[in-house]
Amino acid sequence: MKAGCTLSDLVRALQGEDRRPALADSEEVPDRVRLMSIHGAKGLEFPVVILPDLARGPGGGRGSPVEVTRLRDRAALAVSSRAAVSASWLEHEDVEEMHERAEDGRLFYVACTRAQERLVFVHAPRKGVNEKESQLRFLSDWGYTKAGLLSDGPLPKATEVDGRTLLEPAEARLAPTQPPAAPREDPVERAARAVKHARDSLRPPFASPSGLREEAEARALASDLEPPPATSDTVQGRRARALGTVLHDALERWDFRDADALGALIASAAARIAARESLAAEDLERDARALADTILASDLPGFLAGVDVVGRELPVLFRDPDGTAWSGTIDLLYRDTDGRLVVADYKTDRVPDDAARAHYRAQLSTYARGVARVFPGEPEPALELVWLRTGRRERLGLESQP
Repeated sequence: MKAGCTLSDLVRALQGEDRRPALADSEEVPDRVRLMSIHGAKGLEFPVVILPDLARGPGGGRGSPVEVTRLRDRAALAVSSRAAVSASWLEHEDVEEMHERAEDGRLFYVACTRAQERLVFVHAPRKGVNEKESQLRFLSDWGYTKAGLLSDGPLPKATEVDGRTLLEPAEARLAPTQPPAAPREDPVERAARAVKHARDSLRPPFASPSGLREEAEARALASDLEPPPATSDTVQGRRARALGTVLHDALERWDFRDADALGALIASAAARIAARESLAAEDLERDARALADTILASDLPGFLAGVDVVGRELPVLFRDPDGTAWSGTIDLLYRDTDGRLVVADYKTDRVPDDAARAHYRAQLSTYARGVARVFPGEPEPALELVWLRTGRRERLGLESQP
């Protein structure tokens, strides 16, 4: 904004930002901060996610002077006006409030699960707002109140997660009395000190079993795509990542039997992801269908259709004995014909080397440790790589536990 702009100018500028297309991910800007709505963040993950203003109350309010709606469960009208409301409207409000609260909870869950390593809640108490009406109510099971956590350490009912409360330093708060006559502290220095305090007080609470596998697979996929424009490698990398996302999305929902259904799932995912990444949907769908044809020509669909699938895209969260907390997602967990659990991961490498296999083995071994905690007393889960370029399955040995 230019100097001398009014508040109205700022509001108009921010409204214009909402209509601008989102900037594409770029490896050239690694430290940027993205401001997103919860709906806009669906399907994405980030190392650090900050959820601000949790103490705010519900928004909205009655709009038009007279409102009329039909009750869902019977033939009756609910009427509300500024003068009075019908008894059926009170019932309607109760039902709508219940649905809104449930939707608020689902959205809050989506927001929290976007974090890969660290989730930061920010709030300051607000006058006139009931805590039970704010976002803080969703954290009550973790022992979180408007005053923060009762103590730092493992959270109640989520002992795999370390919680910490950081309060604004006393010297940074507004003084209740007149400030001293001494010169005020430079705001930049105060902010730098607050950042240093936060960094010194916290350690990354989660480690990711997958590490950098997404970037490695994107580079492998990019080698198969048609030559990109000569402008840069950024578009090529985005296409590769989007292609991997389309395949994972379709395989998560496919029944391993209906080839036409797989094609429809790919078309739907390609259109959705291409719009999000500002890519050509036709090209993305064509590339995904080419890999799907290879899968359909192999014996992979027939095999997976005949086993007991325990789950797909399963979230994993647990802590090792050394204190390391792991968070990740298992592509596929199934029981083999002999009853043994198998942790499977879809891979898109063209020519996997020994270094890649060693990395994948460590990744799957971590997932297997988490699965073993859910199924105590069973044999150790098997590790399996599913090569999507060939439809071949490859078993790996389990790493020893730390």
